[in-house]
Amino acid sequence: MLNIQSMKKHIDIFIKLDYYSSMKNMKEVFYMFGLFSKSNAKSVSGKEVKDFIKAEKDLVILDIRTSMEVANGKIPNSKNIDFYSSTFQKEIDKLDRNKKYLVYCASGGRSKSACGIMDKMGFKNIYELKGGYGAY
Repeated sequence: MLNIQSMKKHIDIFIKLDYYSSMKNMKEVFYMFGLFSKSNAKSVSGKEVKDFIKAEKDLVILDIRTSMEVANGKIPNSKNIDFYSSTFQKEIDKLDRNKKYLVYCASGGRSKSACGIMDKMGFKNIYELKGGYGAY
């Protein structure tokens, strides 16, 4: 769950992107803030993530942060699909559901929500970086 300061930052981003006008319903907002984030995803801590990445040869690393966030650094070989993008679910839908995915954002809120979405879409091998890129 996001803290108040982080929530305010995300709301400011939504306002700048005029994201609210393109939302189909409030459920999407709840996903954004991790309120409906139940999934079968397993957590990987910041301490174990580098070893986890080395051990999992066919792992797909998904960075779901904005391009502005990615510009400040990313996990090597990660694929960026912006969680706030209007095409997020379409891009996720194109992925192979049989592969293993490590999903991360900046601090863990969006990645929990993304894992919930992926779980509902039929992905079975989902791992979430607990604490996000900040924990890496």
